[in-house]
Amino acid sequence: MTRVTVELDDDVLGFLEQRAVDEKRSVSEVLSDVLRDALGDAPAKALLTEEERAERVRTFKWISQPMHAMIDLEDHAAVAAALAGDR
Repeated sequence: MTRVTVELDDDVLGFLEQRAVDEKRSVSEVLSDVLRDALGDAPAKALLTEEERAERVRTFKWISQPMHAMIDLEDHAAVAAALAGDR
């Protein structure tokens, strides 16, 4: 476990302390759980090996399709009218 110093607002610290008392746990344990819940699976993703991260990049697939533009972007009046909602 790594030791860190964090500045917290008084109300946040009060919440953590009260929850720690209610659950008979340390503030550090409660804070770790709250952060883990807030971060979702981000910490687990950070623990991927170099090969796993490279594989995720390799499996990315860019898909594009024609969008059939409704206006000519070089026609300034048509762009202005579309942005104004006149189209």
